[in-house]
Amino acid sequence: MGKRIAKLTVDPDTNAASTTILGWEAMLQEIQSVTTWYTPKLGDDMKRTFVPMPQIIAKTVLAQILDKLPKLDMIVGTPFFDKNGNLVATPGYHKESATYYAPAYGLNVTLPPERPTQDDVAAALSTAMEPFIDFPFDGPSSKAHTLAMLLQPLVRNMIDGRCPAYLITKPRPDTGAGYLAESIHAIAFGGSYPTSSVKNSDEEWDKFLLAKLRSSAPMIVIDNVPISYELKASSLAKYMTDDAYSGRILGKSDDAEIAVRNMRLSAVSSG
Repeated sequence: MGKRIAKLTVDPDTNAASTTILGWEAMLQEIQSVTTWYTPKLGDDMKRTFVPMPQIIAKTVLAQILDKLPKLDMIVGTPFFDKNGNLVATPGYHKESATYYAPAYGLNVTLPPERPTQDDVAAALSTAMEPFIDFPFDGPSSKAHTLAMLLQPLVRNMIDGRCPAYLITKPRPDTGAGYLAESIHAIAFGGSYPTSSVKNSDEEWDKFLLAKLRSSAPMIVIDNVPISYELKASSLAKYMTDDAYSGRILGKSDDAEIAVRNMRLSAVSSG
């Protein structure tokens, strides 16, 4: 139920990758763009009558190739570890983790030594936390959770099952909760910052979450959550706590079930 064919597109200007789910209508357009369909006129094989591609062809192609295409769970913009702890730093599709790595142009990553020393670890920790030095954390615990947020996407494939959702709180406006989430995304995934506001109904949450998951978004951020807002929608609770999310595809009669492997984060407004 969760299998869908997607077209992966890489932006030639930024090298950012994205996916578009292909139904039979989209598949028909894809095939028509590289093929020509016609019927010969009776009695004269040299003359042809060009015709639209039959819809059944697109539907048949979708059904026949569904299980033959490589699986894609996530798109990332920075190196990551596969489930066996191997560092993946080569751009492109990585079959073992079903992940597509599309680094931004100009991104140069220095690989760590295979056997790091204590000094190497200390230097890495200092480098990892340097972007957050000006954030007003309320203590060591908040810094530790920030480090966990930063590391989780890099080691997600090594973790079976679900990971916790993160909640950023702030004592007053303009203390950087949104900037903290933006920094985590920029470092861990690269690319633009996909934030969203709270929804007014369970139906809106369901549509939003399913669309995000179907697009292979590596991180979903709900920003500026009012301090009085109750995150009680059943669809949101399912997304926050389950290993997979299922729902009705917008504008279609089909359902989809997608594994929840991305990062879940909310930033609470103090007002």
